[in-house]
Amino acid sequence: MSDESDFESDIGSLSDHDDDDNVSESDEELDNEIDTKKRKNSDNKKDKKNNKKVKQNDIKTDTKISNGITVHTKQTTTNNNNNNISVNNIPPPTIETDFTKGGPITTEASAKKLIISYLKQQNRPYSALQVYDNLHKRIQKPTVERVLNNLSEEKSNPNELSELKCKEYGKAKIYYYNQDKMMNELKNAPSIDELDQVINTLNENVNKKTQELK
Repeated sequence: MSDESDFESDIGSLSDHDDDDNVSESDEELDNEIDTKKRKNSDNKKDKKNNKKVKQNDIKTDTKISNGITVHTKQTTTNNNNNNISVNNIPPPTIETDFTKGGPITTEASAKKLIISYLKQQNRPYSALQVYDNLHKRIQKPTVERVLNNLSEEKSNPNELSELKCKEYGKAKIYYYNQDKMMNELKNAPSIDELDQVINTLNENVNKKTQELK
C-alpha cells in the first residue's frame, strides 16, 4: 500500500516538474518572440529614417543690393537627382566678395578698382576715413582720399558718368557710388513679377520635397 502511494507521489512530482518545464519553455518562447518583434520594429524605424535622409548641398540665397540689385535664387542638388532650380534665367548664387580681407594695395590702379567695387557693393555714403577704416587700412589714407576725389570728378563728356559722387557738408566730404550708373545697371535686373514667380516656384519645390520626405 505504501509502495502504491509512493508511486503516485512520484508521478505527481514528475507531473509538477513537467508543468514547470512547459511554463518555462513557453515563457522563453514568448520572450524570444518579443525580442524578434522589437528587432524588426527597430530595423523598420532605421529603414524609414534612412529613407528620409536626403543628402543636399548647402542652399544659399543672396537677395540684396549689391552691384545694383542682384537677386540670386536658391540652387539645390540632391543625391537622387541633380536638379538645379533656375527661374527665368536668373543667375545662380554667387559668393559676395569680402573686400576687407587681403594684403596691402600698393598701386593706385588697384586702389581704384577696390574702392569702386566696395562702394558699389555697399551702395551707401562714406567719408574717406570710413572707407580707409572699413577696408582695414589696406590702402594708405592719402591714396584713399586722392582716389575718391579723382573718381568723383565730373567727366568732360556729358554722356560719360563718373564712378562716384561727392557731397560736401562744410569741410566734410561724403562719397557714394553714382546712382545714375546704378539705375542703368538695374535696367537688366529682374522685375517684381519675375521675383514673385521665383518665390512661388521655390515655395512649390520646398512643399514638394517636404511631401516626398513624409
